[in-house]
Formats: sequence, structure tokens, C-alpha cells
Amino acid sequence: MSNISQKKILLQHQKFGKNGKKLDLIDFPLSQYGSAGTKKIFELIGNLIDRIHNNGLLIIDEFDAQLHPFLAKSIIRLFNSDLGSNAQFVFATHSATLLDENLIRPDQVYLVEKDRFGSSQLYSVIEYKNQDKKPMQEQYLNGRYGGIPFIDDFSPNI
Repeated sequence: MSNISQKKILLQHQKFGKNGKKLDLIDFPLSQYGSAGTKKIFELIGNLIDRIHNNGLLIIDEFDAQLHPFLAKSIIRLFNSDLGSNAQFVFATHSATLLDENLIRPDQVYLVEKDRFGSSQLYSVIEYKNQDKKPMQEQYLNGRYGGIPFIDDFSPNI
């Protein structure tokens, strides 16, 4: 048996009376009452802080799943800031909202596409010249870069 004790993380909620007066704080265990996004940020926060302060590498698959888009963007900005300038953040996402030139540079974006044999091909967005100066997100969603899944109309099969 391990001697390691697990600390219980509590969320607090302010209770108010009918007149709007603050009453007491109520504690809720994160494990029972926390949202999936709140639980995920608590799981990530230690690694995020460690990698930023120690100029480390953080790799996360489906990084933004269960996180509010503003929170996901804030974490990316942190790694792109002076504070995180020597730390590296590699993540996979299915969210086109993160393809924002105000958030990440095109040379930081790589896409994956399966070829006709089912092998994954990795390529950079900068391989495509952006002559019409449209936003990355728009170009991706219009199929300019590839990496779009083939989704057949399966409604007749339902």
C-alpha cells in the first residue's frame, strides 16, 4: 500500500440570501462537482507551470477538448509570450478556432492528412502561399490546406 495521500481539491461557491446578502461559502469536491473543463485545467496546470518555468516541452493530444476556447487561447499565448519564450508547446486539435494569426504564426501550424493507403502525412501550412491574404482558419475550412476528413453523406444509411 502506498503512503502517498491524495489531497482533495475543493471548489467554493458563494451562497447568497434572498436579499442578495452574502452568506457563507460552500465547498464542493472537484471530483464530484467540477465540470470536465475545470477538472482538465487542474490536471494540466502543474505541467504548464513546470514547462514554462523550466523551458520544457509540453505535448498534449486534443489539448483544447473540454476547455473553453478563451482558456485554450490564453494557454497558447502564454507559451508565445516572453515568459514562455524558451518553452515549447506541441498540441493536436480538431478546432479550427485556434487557426488564428493573432494567436499562432503559420510556420507553427502543421496539418495531418491520411493518404489513399491510410498513412498519415504531415505538412506545414507555410507550404501553401497565401496570395489572397485570407485568414488561416477560413482557408483551412475551405479545404485550401487539405487535412479535411472525408465525410460521405451517411444519412441514407440511418
